Amino acid sequence: MKTMHKRIIFVLALTIFSLLFYSEDAKADICSSRCWDDRSCSGSDKFAGFNDKNKCPYKVKCCYGYVPSGCTTGSSSAPDCSPPPSPPQPPPGPTRSEIYPSENQWCVRNCWADNGCGGSLSCGRGWDRFSSYCCNSLPPRGSGISCGSCQALPQCNNGIKEAGEDCVTCPQDAGCSAGQRCEPTTKVCIEDPCSRCSSTQQCVNGACIARAEICWNNIDDNGNGQIDENCGGCADLNNDGRVEFKDFFILGDCADLRSPSANCNAEVFNKVDWDDNNFVDAKPEENNEVGGADGKCFRQYWGKNVRCEVGQKQECKVKAREATCADSSECSNGLFCSFGATGRYDTHGKLREGTITGGCCGRGEYWNGRACQQQASREPCTCSYNPFEVEFWNSKNNCLKPNEWVCVGTKLFSPTEEEVKVPI
Repeated sequence: MKTMHKRIIFVLALTIFSLLFYSEDAKADICSSRCWDDRSCSGSDKFAGFNDKNKCPYKVKCCYGYVPSGCTTGSSSAPDCSPPPSPPQPPPGPTRSEIYPSENQWCVRNCWADNGCGGSLSCGRGWDRFSSYCCNSLPPRGSGISCGSCQALPQCNNGIKEAGEDCVTCPQDAGCSAGQRCEPTTKVCIEDPCSRCSSTQQCVNGACIARAEICWNNIDDNGNGQIDENCGGCADLNNDGRVEFKDFFILGDCADLRSPSANCNAEVFNKVDWDDNNFVDAKPEENNEVGGADGKCFRQYWGKNVRCEVGQKQECKVKAREATCADSSECSNGLFCSFGATGRYDTHGKLREGTITGGCCGRGEYWNGRACQQQASREPCTCSYNPFEVEFWNSKNNCLKPNEWVCVGTKLFSPTEEEVKVPI
């Protein structure tokens, strides 16, 4: 009996549960078949309440004809279906022309503004609401065009001073102005202190000092009104590269002068004034050879191929008494070059052996190889003829005395010709 009762109770409970479950499903089927979400209910549609905000813009629930039990939303207030506010926008920035007022047309065609340039060149600040100034490429080389920070590569010596050029790498386009010099370390032009120096000054370590005279350039370098002064001398007076008779005649026009003249200009005067004492000492000697301190210097270069080289001085070797010599022009005034008691040459004009070097001796002296020695007195000639006359060789005239003496004129023993007895 108990078992039977339990079975009855179980069947009743199962039946009640089934009825409840079926009623909920039936209710959902009725609501979904007769009701819907809409913006508003119109005509015979019945209002079944307001929807939640998540069903916007369908604010209400409407049912056809009537509202079935359990199909209302339960909300009496309409949801706010207005769109959410847009995020705040930044104010517009300056325009392109305001940021780049002198922009080249090449930049206008090849550059733009964007928020990031990606694989293009970033060339600076953008405009409006964009952050970047972008370009396809650099401007053409040597054009001098700049698009923001993107500048054309320089092309030296094209007449345009471009970015990247300086006075070291391209002085042709970026050279310094007058009064400036290029500083090699910083590669910028700075004031040149030497630009303050006058034409008669030279710059030494940034200081202007008097310019030294440069010999034989025919210019008044130091600005004292004189040309090539204190340069010693130069024997090439006509500037033809050889010392000969033309120079000798020019020297004659300057002899004994103490300043330039119409026939001896300043350039020539300074050349022949070898000792720079403002006096041309070049008097002829008794033998008609050029004498004097300056004349002897001139004679040392006779017949030589020499020029007055700019900045150089010609050496004058004037020597004192008993100094060795090769020519009388080397000896100082009043001296001549002696080559021994019998001279440098024999009676036939042949150079004596061992007598190449002589000594500077005075009149009436001869060089004995070590010092100047007084010349012995010579018996004067009484013959009235010389060896070039026929009578000289006529024994009846008692002129030719074999194995004794003949009278000849010679300069072997003095700077002037004299007649002496020569053994034969």
